[in-house]
Parts: sequence; structure tokens; C-alpha cells
Amino acid sequence: LSQYNRMSHSDSSRTEKRRLPNRRTVLSTIGSLGVAGLAGCAGTGGGGSDSSEIKIGVLLGSSGPYSYLASVVNPAVDLMVQRANDSDELLPDTEVSVTRYDTQGDPREAQDGARELNQRENVTHFLGPLVAPTANTVRNYVSSIDGTVTTMLASAPFLTQDENCTEKLFRPGVTTQASIGSSGVWPAENIGSDGYVLTPDSSLGASFKAEVTSGAEDAGGSVVAEASKASGSTDYSSVLGDIQDTDPDWLFMGMVGTGGLPFLQQAASVGLDVPMVVGLGEASLSQLQTEQFDRLGDIYRTTIWNDTWETEGNESFVSDFTEEADTAPTSSSASAFVSAEALIRMLDEAGGGGASVDEVISAGEGLEYD
Repeated sequence: LSQYNRMSHSDSSRTEKRRLPNRRTVLSTIGSLGVAGLAGCAGTGGGGSDSSEIKIGVLLGSSGPYSYLASVVNPAVDLMVQRANDSDELLPDTEVSVTRYDTQGDPREAQDGARELNQRENVTHFLGPLVAPTANTVRNYVSSIDGTVTTMLASAPFLTQDENCTEKLFRPGVTTQASIGSSGVWPAENIGSDGYVLTPDSSLGASFKAEVTSGAEDAGGSVVAEASKASGSTDYSSVLGDIQDTDPDWLFMGMVGTGGLPFLQQAASVGLDVPMVVGLGEASLSQLQTEQFDRLGDIYRTTIWNDTWETEGNESFVSDFTEEADTAPTSSSASAFVSAEALIRMLDEAGGGGASVDEVISAGEGLEYD
């Protein structure tokens, strides 16, 4: 859990004070990645080709509700592809390229995109999509062809645990729910026992609420009140009134993406001075004005990555991304980069463009690298 530094906000930087992560945590998220095979999930493989080119299909909503992520995710994928093509050791004698399809954040469109890229351009290995519903439909399509999908941001546990589980899907990194759990533990241990939880009115929001509540209880605290709002809500007056009446020690704000911006703006307008933990609302925080931050209490955000972590791999990633994209990376950038690297290393370990899907799957099971 990292404190959001409002003093750096005006120049769009992301200086954060490191709180809980230790060096082992850093290595498990950006420096050394373990990609676990999906034990007990049956898949079918296919024959490879002799091609010296590997084309990766990137399924990303560059329009629609998650379009704000495209500008920080696409450069991360491109950076990893560039590194692979510049390397003499990673996929030697093989040219890696990407072809993209705009899923519009829609599950059916994501499935149609995977089918189109597979049939039109013979793409068999996919990166994305970004959220669980779209990842689910792509997973279901890929299970019927000779191919794989490596998720970038979608990390819902059901993708690797339900009856449709397939060893053709890989999910690098930790689940979103696991990372959210610290949002209840840390404030209960360091701020106060009584928490208030605001989440989207959805299955994702319900999982957030459960994780935060469980974390707070494990730390000797509790969630004393809660509220759920539709993702597109613009009026939070009743929620703010309830928070002020409840007077909690801390607040978990779980509205995702830019969905939390109206709440944060209205909270600033009433001067809500309650320590706040922001779940996946990084995009909302980035759009607040400095004077609005000044009217809010301390803000912390849940993160599995931090641009200030001092490892060689992380520093190199931040420097190269910033140079290529002309903007600083976000945690979404880091997650996308790790996923792209995982897929490329799986392909390299399997033998490159001529590897069969079975060989790629075997290479991905238990893959670990520095």
C-alpha cells in the first residue's frame, strides 16, 4: 500500500512513499515472474509452423469504457516486442510483431476479434483483454483452436478456477482480489479499527467488499458501514452524507478506473477529511486538480507495482517506457509489460515460431526468470 503524494501531482509524476512491499514483493511482480500452469485443466495442442515470424494478437479496448488504458498499455507491449527483436538471445532469428483489434471493452467483440485475427492473419497467441468478461469470451474461443491467451490486466480468479478452465490461458501476477486485501489490513493496523467501504454495484465490487472486510477483520478491525453504486454514477451526495454521519476511521474507495472521479470531486467539494484507500482508481486520482487534493485527507492506493522500486529491471523499464512513450508508466503499464514478457519468454522457451501450442503450454508451466 503506497501513499499518493499530492505534492507531485501538478507535474503528472507519480512519487509515492513505499509502505509495505519488500524486495521479495518487487521481484515477484516486475523483476522475477512466475507463470503457473493450470493444474487439472485439460487443453488440446496443435502442430507448429516453420515461420521465422511470430505475430501476437493484442486484444485491447482502444475505444469504449476502458479506452483510457490504451495509451499506457500499448507502449508497454511495444517496448517488450522491441526488446525481443533487439535481443540476440531472446527468440533469435525470429521477428516478433503485433496486430491489434479494438474490443471496445465488449465481450462479444473481443471474441469476434480473436476469431478474426486467427482466421485472417493466422494469429494463435493473444495478449489481453483487460477485464474479466472480455477475457472470458476470448478464453472460451481459444480453447477451441490451436492457440493461447495471456491476460494483461484481467485477473479474476474464476478465469483459472471454474469449469471452463483451460491450460491455454495464462494469468501472470497476482489476482486483483488478492492485491485488494491489503486495503483492509493496512488501515485497520495503522489508522483505526472502523472502516467504510464504497464499491461498484457489481460482482467485482462484491469481491472487493469481501476482501477488504476480511482483511480488516484479520487485523482486528471491522467495516462498520458500506455503500454500492453503479459504475456510471455521478451523484454521491447520499453516500457522502452517510460517511459523514458514520464518521469512520478510514474509507475504502473501490470505484474502478475513472468511475471514482465524480466521488472524489464531490468529496473534495465538501472537504471530506477521512483517510482514504483507493483500490483501482488510479485514473481518477490522476485527473484531480491540486486544489481538490488539498481539501481531502491522506490518500493511499493499492498497488502491486511502484515506479520508485530500486531493482535493475524496474529502473530499466521505467526509463525505457518514459523515453518511448513520452509519459511515465502506470501500474497498468507494468502489468501489460510483464504479461508481454511472459508470453515472449514462453515462446522462446518453446523454441520460437515453429513451436506447437503444446510446447508453448509446457514452456509456460512454472516459467520463472530474472
